[in-house]
Amino acid sequence: MIQHFVQLNGLRLHYMRGGSGPTLLLLHGVTDHAAYWGWTARQLAQNFDVIAIDQRGHGLSDSPPSGYRLTDYVADASAVLLKFATGPAIVVGHSFGGWVGNRLAAQHPELVRALILEDPPFAGQTPRVVTAEEADAGRYAWFAWLRDLAGLTREQLAAKCAVDNPGWSEEDCDHWATSKLQVRARIYAVDGIEFDTHWQEAATRVICPTSLIYGDGERGSIVTASSAAFAQTLIPACQTAYIAGAGHAIHRDQPQAMVSAMHAFIAGLSH
Repeated sequence: MIQHFVQLNGLRLHYMRGGSGPTLLLLHGVTDHAAYWGWTARQLAQNFDVIAIDQRGHGLSDSPPSGYRLTDYVADASAVLLKFATGPAIVVGHSFGGWVGNRLAAQHPELVRALILEDPPFAGQTPRVVTAEEADAGRYAWFAWLRDLAGLTREQLAAKCAVDNPGWSEEDCDHWATSKLQVRARIYAVDGIEFDTHWQEAATRVICPTSLIYGDGERGSIVTASSAAFAQTLIPACQTAYIAGAGHAIHRDQPQAMVSAMHAFIAGLSH
């Protein structure tokens, strides 16, 4: 995977690209970055033109003074596809990236051939309406864990990652540590990154084949068997895949199983 920069939507976006074939776009979770996909991206690049972007406020991409609504993240992703994709792409989103992918597929069905959602925060069956003040307070409180890491070096962060996630590779922890140093505080400030409290409405407008991949709740997976079943009632062409022994970061906890599930889903698209 080779690093690049591109100017889109008035921003300088950093992305990594490798392989050849149909376009496959990778959207990371909040506080992570493009390199976060590591081994998984390299495996997918054997069959696809893989593009992994640093979403705004993350990695080496710009962090503008404003523009952290989900519509802004969707606009960035769609601009990347319009510039680089040779046709409708397979879009893979982890966690927050799953929220973005869900809305991207709903708003731009012409750009998305298929959608793979890795443990997106699809919790609850009823949309929630929150005020701007409530959103700001909730966001700031949620990011307390990130502020607690302030002052740690990359080596210290990587060591913490290895202790907290003994099954992860050294590369995974190195990327995790680097991404935490690169993410900007702007994302949890006033009017920072938007959490999707009404993902359900967007899901009902997703018409492309979709795979929802989740792990074990006791290991940290947000999606459960029941919430996966609920998502299937919203997305007509949705199938689910459970991966044992995985938590929230499935492609780090069980990388081979994750890639196998992705390939199996993609192989079925041609049938």
